[in-house]
Amino acid sequence: MKKIVLTLMSLTIFALSVDAAFDADCARCLCHVQTGCNSKHPAGPYKISWPYWADGGKPTVNGEDPDSETAFKNCVKSEKCNFDTVSGYMRNFEQDCDNDGNVDCLDYIKIHVFGGYGCQGNLPPHLQKKYDDCIAGDV
Repeated sequence: MKKIVLTLMSLTIFALSVDAAFDADCARCLCHVQTGCNSKHPAGPYKISWPYWADGGKPTVNGEDPDSETAFKNCVKSEKCNFDTVSGYMRNFEQDCDNDGNVDCLDYIKIHVFGGYGCQGNLPPHLQKKYDDCIAGDV
């Protein structure tokens, strides 16, 4: 019984640490890597595609029906809806992409860039530099 309780406590602590990794700072670095945080980008500051939006839970603006023709387009124009989409996607696909035993912001960047099923690769050098600069506080 003690072993089960300790295992559940460990899983709970791990789950809490995973949820904490994709925070506002990581979201800022993600948009910096993707578009330089250009909110005018046609796919929003995170370069969200329709399939990504769907995998992120199809969040909408002002309770719009997610199946309406304008739901995706309106979402990518909204900062909150962009963040909700990325957060939903990360909840669905969070994983330790670099097998270092820790799910951190770099893992989330890789999930976003490579997709939820293929995040094990290295970021292209120009994206890695943008990420490194952001994490170091240089942007």
